[in-house]
Amino acid sequence: MVQRGMRTADVARAINCNVRTVSRLRQRYRETGRTADHPRTGRPRVTTPAQDRNPSISAQTFRNSLRDAGLRACRPVVRQVLTRHHRQQRRLWAQTHLSDLNVILTKLHCVFSPSFCKCYSFDLRYYSQPLQCEPSVRIKCV
Repeated sequence: MVQRGMRTADVARAINCNVRTVSRLRQRYRETGRTADHPRTGRPRVTTPAQDRNPSISAQTFRNSLRDAGLRACRPVVRQVLTRHHRQQRRLWAQTHLSDLNVILTKLHCVFSPSFCKCYSFDLRYYSQPLQCEPSVRIKCV
């Protein structure tokens, strides 16, 4: 835009930035032939350009970078392999406690109204008609 002869204010308005910024960039281009920043003083580089192109970092540095980015690594869970005996014991335990689970589910699925208590038998597919509450489940509703 500047090379086409546009005024500094017109360029600033066209790219939506401050007039002073465009003015400084024009002056830098006249003096150096480019608009990029010049190298500054500071701590010297530790890595070579070849290392920058093909970085090899430590595993710890990689983990730190992931953590800083808010990413968490998944760790595999190490557990004892279940033997046939273990599976049989689990099945036996589940079968003996199945009736306890039915009682708990029945208690959890009772519907209380202000004047009385209705219990619904629990089925995975639907609720059946109201049943009489068990004495242990019957609660005076408020």
